[in-house]
Parts: sequence; structure tokens; C-alpha cells
Amino acid sequence: MTLAIVAAAPVAAGRSAAVSAPLGAIPDPAIGPLTAEELMHAHDTLDLSAASGLQTPQPLRAFNHAGLQKEVFGFAPYWALSKQSTWNYKLLSTIAYFGLSINWDGTWIKSGGGYFGYRSQDLIDMVNTAHANGVRVLLTIKGSGQAPLYDILTVPAYRDLAVQNTIDAIANKNLDGVNIDFEGKTDPAYPGMQDGLTTFTAELSSAMHARWPSSMVTIATYTGSASWDGGLMRIDALAPYVDAMFVMGYDMSFSNMSGQAGPNAPLTGWTYNDTLSVSQYLTKAPASKIILGMPWYGYRFTTTTGAGYAHATGAVPATYSASLDLLACSHAASRWDAPSHSPWAVWYSPSTNDPCGINAGAWQELYYENTQSLAAKYDLVNATGIRGTGIWALGYEGGKPEIWSQLNTYFSCPADVTVDPTVATTEFAIGLSAGTCSVRSYDIQQYDATQNHGWYNLRSVAGNAATVAVEGFAGYTYQFRVRAHSAAGVVSAWSAAVTTAVASSATASHPFAGLYTLDDYGGVHADTSPPLSSSAYYAGWKIIRAGKALPGVIPESGTPTECL
Repeated sequence: MTLAIVAAAPVAAGRSAAVSAPLGAIPDPAIGPLTAEELMHAHDTLDLSAASGLQTPQPLRAFNHAGLQKEVFGFAPYWALSKQSTWNYKLLSTIAYFGLSINWDGTWIKSGGGYFGYRSQDLIDMVNTAHANGVRVLLTIKGSGQAPLYDILTVPAYRDLAVQNTIDAIANKNLDGVNIDFEGKTDPAYPGMQDGLTTFTAELSSAMHARWPSSMVTIATYTGSASWDGGLMRIDALAPYVDAMFVMGYDMSFSNMSGQAGPNAPLTGWTYNDTLSVSQYLTKAPASKIILGMPWYGYRFTTTTGAGYAHATGAVPATYSASLDLLACSHAASRWDAPSHSPWAVWYSPSTNDPCGINAGAWQELYYENTQSLAAKYDLVNATGIRGTGIWALGYEGGKPEIWSQLNTYFSCPADVTVDPTVATTEFAIGLSAGTCSVRSYDIQQYDATQNHGWYNLRSVAGNAATVAVEGFAGYTYQFRVRAHSAAGVVSAWSAAVTTAVASSATASHPFAGLYTLDDYGGVHADTSPPLSSSAYYAGWKIIRAGKALPGVIPESGTPTECL
């Protein structure tokens, strides 16, 4: 999907709020990132048909049926639902439909794209596909504006109705949980907002888990929410009541360098960055409840010069796919911003005949995300041990495969092994693959199904190996399985086992039936021979102290050993 190129007021990640923040705190924004982006789609033309055919979700395995090893939580805004068939559900664990808006009194706002999207066939199709892949689907409930939020959060009757309506809406679509997206700020004119949000979250969580014990309750929070205790979202107070927090780690440039072009989601540097945010969250909540949200979009700034971080007179968002289109039509070279670990580009847009159709008569600076910048953030997720990563928003990748491949390399990398069901030689090939994952190496194991021995560690091979030669005895049946070590350091689960039978009349591939090497630590290694029924290995302890040829044998052979 491509966002319309229209004039839009930038949104601060932490614009000054009415409640003063202590030194080092990052105050809440006046308008939250998701609320601001939704405003840009208020007049979108949507093709959403009536819904039917909802299926029942199946139990989860790992983070999904494909063995995903971290949470990968993607927002699915109603304006991107038509793209849902292009998403790689094997690389998602949770999808949050965005969403239904709550009125000041706890009733639904029954108008707009979010409401009609909830009632659409596109949503049903997405839910059914997600559930078939073991992916949760949550309902995002939205609220913004100080006065409406104040009523919902502080008036018990309105709060109760909002909770009940949420339960009913989730049950109506067989969904798996809820995401709370209430974007506001603390303000003396509206006292009790922070306590009200905590109370609302606690009551909704209690009701959700009473109805569905395995349901998932999450909340969207600001980048700087954990830097102080005075914002709308008090992280340490919310943590006991939610299963996860989606940290909206984007739209930081407008507060980091107000009035200038700059990176949307810097890894390091400035006041707001992902590394600092994660470290602050870890002081207020368990790592198992923190999801670092990442942008699959950037911003195109109109600037007064072509210098980096130039003064900006306007900014409009550009999705991942739209950013690539801008680079292509402008012929601008991609540059690297070292402090933020993100790419950017600059070019001049003529006032007429601009190949990109901007016709600005001014410099353009694009700060965006690519696989390299996202990889740096994924590294942060894995290094800090937090629950996982988040995406704003699904559909923004425009079907580009490389962005999914990067997720595979950092959070999944499932491997497969193939073999012919019967083989006619004692040495034969097995095939290895890991789809779009960038693989450093494979581990291979073999099981002797005839003697019920194994699993034996055969070997590790380089990630570019498509086939590997293995050995077996004539008349025996074997199983093989494999796991992958990705270039990002992820070790996949073992694959499903595959079976082959070596024919009893199989041709011997070598002039000997068994040949092995014994190392001085006691390890036994097959040299183009079938696996032994047992083996020993004494790590760090050299059990072989001496070796010599047997006397009186012509030719002399053998290496008896003295063991301790």
C-alpha cells in the first residue's frame, strides 16, 4: 500500500505535555502516532464486503505453527486489509486489527473505516488465514482526545460498558484478545487519567481472562513512557495487568530535532531512540512483556537545503514500498546515517515535470527503513531478550519479499530435509533448505530405525549446502532431521524427520563396510560409514594417552590405546 502524498502536520514522539516532566523524562505526545496516521485515512475509499464463513482458531504451537521463536506482532489497519493475502503468516505470531473506536460513554462509534472493516469479508479472510497458521488475532480498541478519554477512563459506568462491548466484539469474530490504543496525555484539567487507564486495563484484563483464560491483553505505549511515572501510561503499574506492551518506537524525529529532517526510529542518539527506550522499559516491566514496535515506513521531508538534518518545511509519510519507489524515480543514492543506523537520501524536486510527481521546487530528504536498519533493531530485540518485535504496519511492505526474509533470518529460520523414500546405494544424498532465511550452517542428525538407535550427530555443513552425502547399511531404514543456524545467530527447532529405506540389494558405495576415526577425547567419527550403535565423548578429558602399531602383523596395523 502507498500512503497518499498530502500535507500533514508532523507528530512528536514526546511533545511537551501540560504536566511538567522531570529532567531526563520523555513526556507524552499531544497526539499519538497511530491516531495521527489514522487521521490521514479518514477519507479513504474502501472496498469492504459483508462478512461470512468465520472459522474456529486452533491451539498455538511455539509462537505460531511454523515454529516462530519470538513474538512478531503486526498491526493490520483497516485501510491495508485488502493486502492481507500478500502477508507471510508463517512469520507472524499476532495480528492486531486496527480497529474499533470507543465513544466517550463506552459505546462504539459506528461509522468510519475501522467499523466497516470490522464487519468486512476482508477481516474474516484475514482471521481465518491467521488461525490456520497458528497466529493470534487481536481487536484494537481506540480512543483519543482528552475529554472523551477522561470520561471512558474515570466514570465507572462508562468503563464497565466499554469492557463489556469489547468482550462482545471479540466473541463475535472469534478473536484471541485485545490491544488497547488510548492515545492522550496527563493534564491537570483532566485529573485521574493515569489511574483511570490502569484501572480500565486491570478490569478489561480480568474480564478477558475470566472469559478466555488463554486470551492475550496488550497495550500500545509511547517510546518515552518508561522514562518517568507521570505520563498517561505508567508502565510499572500497567505491567501486572497485560500480557505485553507494544512500544510505538517511531515518529521520534519530530521531537529529537523539531523543524528538521531526521530519522524516524533511531537505534541510538538524540533524546529518543530504541536502545534507550528498551533499557528504560526493562526497569519497569519484565522482558517477557516488552515488544519493540518498528516502522515499515519513513518520512519524506521538504527542506531548504540538501544537507543532512536540514531545516524542514513539511513532512509526509512514505511506506517501505513507497520509499523504494521514490528512490527509483528520483535516482537518488541511498546514504547511511551512522548515529541512527538508518538510511536516507536527498534530491531536488523541480517545480514542474518531476518524475516523482512531487513538483515541489525544493529539496527532498527521505529518511526511511531498509533491511539493514531493521536488522540493527532486530539485533537489539534478540540481545536484550525482550518478548519480540512489532510492525506498524502490515501492508506497508507492498509485497516486497526481502522484508519478510529479514524477519525469517532473525526470528524463525525453520529448516527442512528431504530424502528419497528408498535408495539403491549405501551412500546417498539428502536435501537441505531453510526457505528465505540466510543460513550460516546446518546441523544434521540420523536415527537408525532398524536398530532403534540414535539420534546421531552426523555433522554441521555450511549454509550454502543444498545436498549432503550420508551413509547407511543395506536393508536398514533411517530417519534424518536438520536444524539451521541463521546468519543472525538464531538456531531453529529440529525439522520434522524424514525416512528412507536402503534396499537389501543396495550397491556398496565403498570397498569397506565400516571405517571410523577415534579422536583423543574418545569421540568416534564415521568415515563414509553408517553410524555406530553407540559412542562416547569425554569433553576436555584426553582418555587416549599413547598409541602404537600392533607387532607381528603383516602389514602391521591397528592402534591399541592406553586409557585413563
